[in-house]
Amino acid sequence: MKIPRRMAIQAAVVSLITGVAVEFLHRDEFRERYSHVNAEYPSAYMKRGEELSVFVSREEMNSQQSLSSLMDLVRARLDEITG
Repeated sequence: MKIPRRMAIQAAVVSLITGVAVEFLHRDEFRERYSHVNAEYPSAYMKRGEELSVFVSREEMNSQQSLSSLMDLVRARLDEITG
């Protein structure tokens, strides 16, 4: 399935800002690629090597009151990982 241009641009911008490679997948794309993962949506995952782990859970994502608060959560998680 071809990734829509807008999503590819968003991923590129996020990657440039954070220095972390980012890929946006729709639910069906995620299921196709990671059928072994029992994912809850919406959520964000981090892949290291072949290991996939929850980066932002569905509960955390749904509890954010604004895009700004979600961005703050993502930045804080990245800071935890990168030190």
